[in-house]
Amino acid sequence: MSTGEAEAALIDLRAHIAADAENEAELTVRAAEADALAEQQRAEADAAAITGRAVALGRRRAEAMVTATEHRAARQRRAAILAARRAADDGFRAASTAAVLGLADESGYPAVLEALRATAFAVLGPEADVTIDPGGGLIARAGGRLLDLRFGTVAARAIAETTAQIGEVRT
Repeated sequence: MSTGEAEAALIDLRAHIAADAENEAELTVRAAEADALAEQQRAEADAAAITGRAVALGRRRAEAMVTATEHRAARQRRAAILAARRAADDGFRAASTAAVLGLADESGYPAVLEALRATAFAVLGPEADVTIDPGGGLIARAGGRLLDLRFGTVAARAIAETTAQIGEVRT
């Protein structure tokens, strides 16, 4: 083989090696691109799954916060209603007690006192010991029994009965 032939063979060999290298490089690039695309798709799927879990968690937390806020608001409404009822009951008690105790200052008080005395004798008998209360009304005793008809006591009983009836209506 002559030098020219050897050089021509080397040129052909180089061209063949270069073509093989180029083909191999192209296959490597395509494989790398396919791997990169697959990795990108996996990463996007993972990101979508993570985002979905985060959104679901956020929704659950938001729902829990809304529920807690609703319960808190309901408790506050109930407390406000109970406070208003308490204030109304306290006002009713004070006004009722003042009205009953004010009977002692009315011009008709002697007639009321006489009616209470008659009630005491009717309940405890004619031998009952009757004591007039300075705040209004009276206390009667007979044979170990006691009848408390003081205005403060009568007012407390009437208020207790009335508030019990009001409580039945409220429920």
